[in-house]
Amino acid sequence: KEPNTAELDIDAVYDKVIPSTVLVITQSGETQGTGTGIFATEDGYIITNSHVILNSKSVSVQVKTYDGELHDAVVVGFDKTTDLAVLKIDGTGYMPAEFGDSDDLRMGQWVVAIGNPGGEQFSGSITRGVISGLNRSVGSYSSNGMTYIQTDAAINPGNSGGPLFNMAGEVIGINSQIYSRNGGYQGVSFAIPIDVAMNVKEQIVVNGKVERGRLGVSIQEVNQSIAESFGLKKAAGALVVAVDRDS
Repeated sequence: KEPNTAELDIDAVYDKVIPSTVLVITQSGETQGTGTGIFATEDGYIITNSHVILNSKSVSVQVKTYDGELHDAVVVGFDKTTDLAVLKIDGTGYMPAEFGDSDDLRMGQWVVAIGNPGGEQFSGSITRGVISGLNRSVGSYSSNGMTYIQTDAAINPGNSGGPLFNMAGEVIGINSQIYSRNGGYQGVSFAIPIDVAMNVKEQIVVNGKVERGRLGVSIQEVNQSIAESFGLKKAAGALVVAVDRDS
């Protein structure tokens, strides 16, 4: 479809997207946790963070929708690598969000976050900021190649799994991390690009998990000495030095 480029006032963005957001409540033993989720489909599939559901299918999960109804939820699957999970509640007629394209993002673009910082007490909170960085690596969270959208929209515990919207009311990211090393940072938050999230969601819905390909070989850059040993005229390309068993 053609992208929706018509920007809305911030109150219109809120009115458009708040019916698509949910409060996620988890219970593991005596410990209760909260987060945010976003409807991906009208029949009850919800995207959230994997850490919100404690990277587990056995945690008890409930979802409170915009109308105040509390629903039991099933963890369809989760992916720790991208910190994404998919939940499912019974019923139909839910309001799925409109999803944008994270490849179209620009530095300095206005964005809006909606979520539940601190849990139900402050549910449905909206904060606004700009895109502060793109393709950001975030320490160990990027150890598998993941990169993030950086924003200065206020994100707090409880916002995790919630949507980052553009001013057309399209989801462009899933809020995931806060940079708070030593407690001295403010306005440095990170969201998973929506293109990544939608790919993961589709795989989890279809397969219950995310499958990733692997070459199964070790390679080495061809330097001058290697090139000469093979009688090559110039140092270019890669040399396969090992093939993993059963790959």
